[in-house]
Amino acid sequence: MADDNVLSLLPALLREIRDEIRSTNDSTRAELREVRDEISGMRADLSSTNTRLDSAMRERLRQGTAIAELQLAMNQNTQALRVMIEELKRQGERIDKQGERIDNVLLGVPGQTLRDMQRRLSLVEQTLGLTG
Repeated sequence: MADDNVLSLLPALLREIRDEIRSTNDSTRAELREVRDEISGMRADLSSTNTRLDSAMRERLRQGTAIAELQLAMNQNTQALRVMIEELKRQGERIDKQGERIDNVLLGVPGQTLRDMQRRLSLVEQTLGLTG
């Protein structure tokens, strides 16, 4: 008889265990859905972050390229300026030589000859009464 009491409790006990397992399964499924949703959100965030990082890297590469091009242009301009400065120095030396030649003409023998002729011309004009 005791066995009959135990056997009669068995179906109820098994139903209780089944219900508890179902409840645990439902709870586990709900938790798994939450974890999947979190992972999905994290993937979306990671994708967005990767996109921003890719964009930032492309921008840095563009800026680096632009800086390199500017440096190259500056180096070329610097070299051109050096060439121009050297040419200006040569031109200055030529001008100095021309100035020396002009000084020689004005202050040297040709200049003295010109001044003598001007003085003689003035004397002739005074003698002839042509001065005003």
